[in-house]
Amino acid sequence: MTHYYKVLLVDDEAEIREGMAQRIPWETLGFKIIGTAENGLEALDIIEKDYPEIIITDIQMPFMDGLALIERARSLLPLSKFIVFSGYDVFEYAQKAVSLHVAEYLLKPFSAQDLITVLVSLKQKMDQEKQERRDIAKLQRDFEDNLPLLRQSFLLSCLSGLLTPERMDQQRESFSLPKAQEYAVILFDIGSFKENRHFKGKEELYLVAVKQFVTENLATLSANDTFIFGEYIVSIAAFTQSFDMNELLKRVNEICRESGRINGSTVVAGVSQKVTELTQLAMAYQQAQDALAYSYRLDRQAWFTTYIKDVVQKPPTILILTEKEERRLMHVLKLGTKEQLQKFVQEMFDKIQVHHLSLAHYRVFLLEHVTLLLRVANTYEFDPIVVFGEDMIKRVERLDKVSLDEMMTWFFEKAQQLNHEIQLTTNDSGKALIQKAKLLVKESYKDPELSIEKISQQLYLSAAYFSSIFKKETGQSFVSFLTEERLKQAVYLLETTTDKSYMIAEKVGYSEPNYFSYVFKKHYGLSPSKYRKQLTSV
Repeated sequence: MTHYYKVLLVDDEAEIREGMAQRIPWETLGFKIIGTAENGLEALDIIEKDYPEIIITDIQMPFMDGLALIERARSLLPLSKFIVFSGYDVFEYAQKAVSLHVAEYLLKPFSAQDLITVLVSLKQKMDQEKQERRDIAKLQRDFEDNLPLLRQSFLLSCLSGLLTPERMDQQRESFSLPKAQEYAVILFDIGSFKENRHFKGKEELYLVAVKQFVTENLATLSANDTFIFGEYIVSIAAFTQSFDMNELLKRVNEICRESGRINGSTVVAGVSQKVTELTQLAMAYQQAQDALAYSYRLDRQAWFTTYIKDVVQKPPTILILTEKEERRLMHVLKLGTKEQLQKFVQEMFDKIQVHHLSLAHYRVFLLEHVTLLLRVANTYEFDPIVVFGEDMIKRVERLDKVSLDEMMTWFFEKAQQLNHEIQLTTNDSGKALIQKAKLLVKESYKDPELSIEKISQQLYLSAAYFSSIFKKETGQSFVSFLTEERLKQAVYLLETTTDKSYMIAEKVGYSEPNYFSYVFKKHYGLSPSKYRKQLTSV
């Protein structure tokens, strides 16, 4: 019976996928296409089900590119071969492909004959390797030589939730993993390479150095499998009998402190709860990730480690930017001093610290404040990138990599930059006074007692002097401006709510509904109720 090597084609362009499938005499060459995929994620599904022996993939694709696919697929199919192609002659692509031990790297456009030549050569090589694998003695030697790597691959698959319980049980004994054990997953973040002058230009050595340090220092407390997983170092600590979690936490914290001191960086860690089954390692890994997110917010002076149980047992708290606090921040941004701004930011981050927000709630709370800064900048027609020097939303997306103190310093700097720009915009004395007055009106128009006297008192001016400046700068009286602002807000409420007229009157600063209706009709020629009806009839 003829054996065909199973082939998976991956390219986001249907024309290229179909062209390769139709123009190559696959079965004549000894191959059979078992599927096609238009991105790396779709390809992974096929890989887990059908175990292709050859994966031919483009590099640039949405959702998951070809190089990332190869990294993931190699852990599942260590014996499969990879042919990659790209329309871009980029050295980094080729370099990465070499590091992933791909069989061939092709540049688009390539002909059918080019691919056939590669396939013929690859088949000869695979036939030879297949024959070698039939040698039982060699297979045994290969297994023993690669046992550490295979064990690591197996454990990574457990952490990623890629294996079924049945396959875990089948492979457990091969890797000398007793069934009755307690495990804890520890996730270390070793900080930015930029912080490590000792390893500048040798980032891989830095990762290996910290990994070795972690392995050796955990070994005196428990057996462990420690490996590099993406940008993190992961340890699976295994105990043959019940262990004291406090001892483990102390040891992990000491590892973070000493590793950071030796290597010149900040190292933090998250620790999962103990689990008793390999099938629970994926859950434990997620717990370690969640715990690590809290570790970034520690003071980093004495404690660098978070145990997930210390976090999840606290009642969940949700903080929101209230309307009152929003008005206060807007006022401080526009009219406040540096000290007032600093006080607000300090109080804001004190709340975050006290309430132990989850990473998701922390991000939402901070996004509300960042969005407010952007809104205020927009009211002055400032370019946010020019004022703030960066895309602030993207910075918040990297929130889990920054300590609470660092984030507070960053937010204060951005708020101060905006405050400074506003001050520059309104540096003319007369215009600055009017600008402040208008802002005070926008913040206080709901107050039925708001008057020219109140505003002038807040500006430390006499009512008569303020009235004359206002008329000179704006061309209208203060009372006229206040009325326009209140009516503008009333129109907004009529258009966006179902509130009764008397309710709207109260919300925009009129204690007497009849007087509100009189002023509204005088200004717009219609009563509030008729104005709303006119809207609905259009």
